[in-house]
Amino acid sequence: MNNQPRYPAPYSIYFLHSIHKRRYCKEPLRYRHFPVTMICFIIKGTGTLLIDSKLIEIKPLQLYIFKPNMDIEIALQSESIEYYTVMFRHFTSAAVGKNHQSIQLLRAPLPAFPAGYIPMEDPANVQALLRSLYEKRNEPADPFQSHIQFQELLQQILQAPVHDSVKPLIRHSIQQITAYMQSNFAGKLDMVKLAAMAGMTTSSFSRLFKKTIGVSPIEYLTQLRMESAKHLLSKPGYKIKHVSAAVGYENEFYFSRMFQQKVGVSPTFFMTRYRLKIAVVSCLKFQDSLRSLGIEPIVHVNCFKYPGMGDSEHAHVLSCRLQELEHAQPDVIIADMFHQEFQEELIRITPTVMFAVDPDWSVNYRNIAELLGREEKAEQELNQLALHTTAARRLLARSMVNQTVTLMQVNHLFVRIQGTIDHPLNELIYQELGLKPGSNMPLQTKSIELAPQWLPPLETDHLFIQKNHLRAGSENMYEQMCGTHAWKAIKAVQQGNVMLIPNWFSMSWTSGGRRAIIDQLVEYQKNTK
Repeated sequence: MNNQPRYPAPYSIYFLHSIHKRRYCKEPLRYRHFPVTMICFIIKGTGTLLIDSKLIEIKPLQLYIFKPNMDIEIALQSESIEYYTVMFRHFTSAAVGKNHQSIQLLRAPLPAFPAGYIPMEDPANVQALLRSLYEKRNEPADPFQSHIQFQELLQQILQAPVHDSVKPLIRHSIQQITAYMQSNFAGKLDMVKLAAMAGMTTSSFSRLFKKTIGVSPIEYLTQLRMESAKHLLSKPGYKIKHVSAAVGYENEFYFSRMFQQKVGVSPTFFMTRYRLKIAVVSCLKFQDSLRSLGIEPIVHVNCFKYPGMGDSEHAHVLSCRLQELEHAQPDVIIADMFHQEFQEELIRITPTVMFAVDPDWSVNYRNIAELLGREEKAEQELNQLALHTTAARRLLARSMVNQTVTLMQVNHLFVRIQGTIDHPLNELIYQELGLKPGSNMPLQTKSIELAPQWLPPLETDHLFIQKNHLRAGSENMYEQMCGTHAWKAIKAVQQGNVMLIPNWFSMSWTSGGRRAIIDQLVEYQKNTK
């Protein structure tokens, strides 16, 4: 018989440390490495929250839990933000003294407790609890009542609903299967056996697996194998055939085809990507994208034939650019689709990866980062840009309230009036920065192109114009436009609110370019007050 004394089981206790109601209207709002766990409930205000590299849009009646050593940064969109903060500590008990009649409380890390944004089923009730706690914080009443209210608040947080259309029992079965697959992906996994393990038919298992995880069992297995392969290929000393076998492929050539298909590059390329000498051939300043990822290209060239450039001149320029590329001896060339006609010449120099032009500039940026193993760096850059954009949006909304903005590009053939969609610049100005478009603009298209004499009566408070292809004669087209009655009738022209801009259209394809555009807009609004 076991005569060892039986100790009371340890349990957790949460103590309220402090509660505050704050209002903040300065930029930026930062919390760095606070010592205790903090509940934050948004009362009023909107903005963007960056929490440990994860970006979240802030709205009223949202609740967050921030744990010690988290990095928190907020950029305001509204004029100010009002919120409650509740600091609390976690202790565990330990029986001490004769016959263990006393309990000693020990500081302990927070156990499985949610962090980040916590969806609330009844945020109004949570707000009422917080208001009551705050109002009674200095009252000389029974502190036990405040402790009870605090425990009620924690209970509501821990019981926050998880919106899920999959029944908990089924989800648990699927999660057990995914855990099994994560441990055994290198072996031969039989879908029939996996379905039996989950207690389902094969068809039900496949359907519910996809509903729960987001991909089919086969796709999930392939993802596991590719992620493991990428990890192994990043280590020194591994050969492709060894990696192929280690992740479950008997045929290394089939593995290489699958890797190329799923990852976008060959295993050989992936193994050497950190040591690659990279050349850039781009009109969209891909070299700036590489620099923001911490990579300096050994050479960057632009082989595009711009209007105003003759055939013989372009042939000479192209020849010089190709010689420059050959002389640099890059391991890979990264190019945009504006250079597709030169793809064969580029491939003869070295393997070339050509990126399609996606209206969402960040797609190309993320694809380049993934190709070069800089995904985390890319997300950090995008998150910081989002905070910068949110802060600028607030400033511009305050200084340009109810004022309208129109973007225009003048070239040697026509006047182009930008719309609000389908181009990175349009979306930056009108969606991300929230500026109001002028009237007679093409709201639902990328742009319209007109001869100067057909310029519509634009009603806009601010006009931003880029003269494109100067060598081809855009200055002449600009002068024709400025001589029209429609131009002279524009409010922005009459009030002197016309800004000739650098090529924001190409700058808007990179994070650094977008940041520069934002800064130029903020400076412009300061000078027009």
